Amino acid sequence: MVNAALLPLAYLLGTRVLRVPRWPALGIAAVAATMPATVFYSLFALTDSVLAALTVAWILLLAAWLRRPNRPLAAFGASAAAGAYYLIHVRGTVVLAVHLLVVLVWVVRRRTGIRPLGVVLATAAAAVAGNEVLIRLLDGKLALAGNDPGGSTLRALLSTKGAGFVLASLATQTWYVLVITGGLAALGWFAAGRLALGRGTDPAQRWLALAALAATVGVALGCALILVGVPSATRDAAYARYIHAFAPLWLVYGLAVVFRARRRALLTGYAVAAALTVAGGGFVAWRLSDAVRHGSPLRYGVFGAPDLMAMTAGWTSFRPLVGTAVGLAVGAAVVLLARFRWGWQPALAAVVAGQLLMMGLLADRVLAPLSDYLGPSPTLAQLGLREGESVATSSAYHLGIRLNHEHEITWMSVPNFVSQPPASAEVVVARWYPQPGPRHSWDWDGTKYGYHRIGGNPDQHWSLWRRND
Repeated sequence: MVNAALLPLAYLLGTRVLRVPRWPALGIAAVAATMPATVFYSLFALTDSVLAALTVAWILLLAAWLRRPNRPLAAFGASAAAGAYYLIHVRGTVVLAVHLLVVLVWVVRRRTGIRPLGVVLATAAAAVAGNEVLIRLLDGKLALAGNDPGGSTLRALLSTKGAGFVLASLATQTWYVLVITGGLAALGWFAAGRLALGRGTDPAQRWLALAALAATVGVALGCALILVGVPSATRDAAYARYIHAFAPLWLVYGLAVVFRARRRALLTGYAVAAALTVAGGGFVAWRLSDAVRHGSPLRYGVFGAPDLMAMTAGWTSFRPLVGTAVGLAVGAAVVLLARFRWGWQPALAAVVAGQLLMMGLLADRVLAPLSDYLGPSPTLAQLGLREGESVATSSAYHLGIRLNHEHEITWMSVPNFVSQPPASAEVVVARWYPQPGPRHSWDWDGTKYGYHRIGGNPDQHWSLWRRND
């Protein structure tokens, strides 16, 4: 429901901030609201499901405050959006920092009064303090997993290999946004850059453009820096999940340029955008082949590139050159047709239809199989697990299945183990590979620790064990 708010938010961004006429703005909003970058994550229990809408809401509210900086309500709205971003995901740290930097600029330039400034600071402080309070209230109830990069980020960044990974990750994320928007995001970047650097630009427009650009680059860079600091992390061919939340924003900006720019400037700008997209696709293709050549192929997964999977029918392999061709074909058609009086309606309607088709393909080829695979069958209760029994799970079998198992166990916090279960565990769920082959050695043998197998699912590679009486 929150994610669906992107439709009216994108419409308001188009009409109130980007000065697009009413009906084209509604068409643009429909395109942004049906992007897989908008819809895909709303089908998962992930914080990402609301971030596309929140990104547009923050920019929209920030624009309202920059235009009327002495209105406390506008100051509260913009800061509340940035604070909510901070509370929801680590990406919000970048958004809140950029927001406060813009506020600082407005204070230095004496464009806001004491009262609105107090509202801004109080709202931001409440978000930060609320985050700490929630962490402490949930202490003992929330399990934190993963690896803390610590000082390894700086060490990796100072190495040639680490710096190369960060730059390659930035380039890949940038190219990804270009491809899934048909190159139109670049038009938005060009327009924002012109507002930020041009002479005579209204200060409110200048700093709004700078905020949008800084947050986008900051999130992409932050993602690359965190990943390079965890040497054990599997490298992705494209990990666009973090930058996905900004794609609808820049698509709205880019389509606004299509409807407002002069024809010659538009065609020149899109030619440059297309050249950047082609160059990016070539770089990503080279990066993939180079990784294979050095014996360290890059991972290709659902959360890294769902849009490209549907665009290129790349269900098992990453196809950057095909994605580049498809994206530019769609983008060029929109640029050419949208300038005709009766051309933009069928052009945008076709894009919406194509995006809905992509989501249908993702639902059929990705979401349904994923749901079937990650839904444990049979349930632990069907295998004889009784409420109140002490249970432990092996960290070696699939994380998604393990988490769904732990959802069944409501009476205790389930410990994980690597090889030997805790002494208190009466029942254990562990990895199961009964089929002959190289993975059979991964099979967990509970008989060594006094357990016997009572059932499981060899296709999902897990089994339930009970301690011998």
